[in-house]
Amino acid sequence: MKHSVWYQSLAESRWERRALVTLFALILLLPLQRRMQFASHDTFITGGFTEYTSYFLYATDLLLVLFTVLFAMSRRNTGSLRALLAQRSVRVVLGFLTLTVLLLPFSQQLPHSLYYIVRLFLLVVFCIGVGYFARTVRTQTTMLSLLVISGVLQSLLAILQVLLQRSLGLFFLTGESRLSPSIDNVAKVLVDGDRYIRAYGTLPHPNILAAFLVLALLAAITLLPRIIEKNRQLLLLVAATCILTWGLVTTLSRASFLYGAIAVIVLSTYVLHVKLRRWNSFHVKRLAFATALIIMFAASLLIANRNFLTARLTTGNTNGDVSKSMREELGKTANDLIVLHPLVGTGLNTIIFDETAKRPALASWRYQPVHNIYHLLLVEGGTVTLVGFLIVILASLVSRLRQLKNAPTSFGAFSVVALLFLLAIGFYDHFLITLQQGQLMLWFALGLTLPTFHKKR
Repeated sequence: MKHSVWYQSLAESRWERRALVTLFALILLLPLQRRMQFASHDTFITGGFTEYTSYFLYATDLLLVLFTVLFAMSRRNTGSLRALLAQRSVRVVLGFLTLTVLLLPFSQQLPHSLYYIVRLFLLVVFCIGVGYFARTVRTQTTMLSLLVISGVLQSLLAILQVLLQRSLGLFFLTGESRLSPSIDNVAKVLVDGDRYIRAYGTLPHPNILAAFLVLALLAAITLLPRIIEKNRQLLLLVAATCILTWGLVTTLSRASFLYGAIAVIVLSTYVLHVKLRRWNSFHVKRLAFATALIIMFAASLLIANRNFLTARLTTGNTNGDVSKSMREELGKTANDLIVLHPLVGTGLNTIIFDETAKRPALASWRYQPVHNIYHLLLVEGGTVTLVGFLIVILASLVSRLRQLKNAPTSFGAFSVVALLFLLAIGFYDHFLITLQQGQLMLWFALGLTLPTFHKKR
């Protein structure tokens, strides 16, 4: 009976509860890469398989569609759709979506841009839904807990991949990439003349896994004060944090190491500032004990993996500076396209077509979007789209920061730090706006910063 009452307290109606369960499933299964490919001529435009010119239906797409339907039905049945649309933050996000639709006729590859915008519509509804449901403390706690659980599962897979130096055979179930030191386009590090793969989990690249694990670590930090008095839960969370840290180390992702460390320090400092005023010596001692365990484990990990970390930080990958040179080539191509299409861009999801025209006869895996989401938006969407995206980000952050000033909360700080972390990563990679898992992370974090719609319960 208690479980029934708790569950019903998360949402106001049956449709809301169904939508909320779907949302929880999306958070838990966010890292899964299982998908169905719809082959077309453009899939092999580079002479081999090309990720960024292909059409896919992900397992998480089905959950996104289901959530969209259930969330719309819940608003219709409660008669609050108009009130939802009246929210300024919602209008800003929907305005950005409308802007991308209005620019659609200017795309040089209309089918690919339309495919992208349909997916963007589902992500925008997901974002609004996250902001709506995250208004209660119990829902916030569940979201954070699911992030930690999903992160721990990914960390365990990552640790096994690195120890075995191969994939685990979970492709048909999870979409796990096929991994081996002998496969050319698998991310590796060179140590003492030998190649070692970096961990992927079930995500498309170690950098994406690293970003997700940082989000899970931030979620664990936010949860810690909430369970500080509960022995079993505290030990479980400390163990989870250690596993997440180990998983993060196996990715050898330099940007996530740097900005993840900054994010962890900033969030931890804020949470301590908020909580210490209310805590007594009992709480402080328990926190110090948990922190000491985590720091000792992290230090032992750094010492045990010092050769891999040193190799990654000094020589990059197995091909020396090819990663840097490739990024420079991608940036040069992007700059040429910006000069030709400064206002409205070439069209969302189209840059690979221009790259193949400007740099033919390369290996298919070398055709990638420019590794900077702001640069990429400027290329494909022009100045108009980039400005629109920045307005959405700034409006959400300013609204959340105002709330934090008036009512400091650890969850509010988590939402801001998580989004800023991803935006910082966006200067070094493109996955936040090009790949399914990255897009889900970005719009999830953005949804958390949307102002609350109702008073907390």
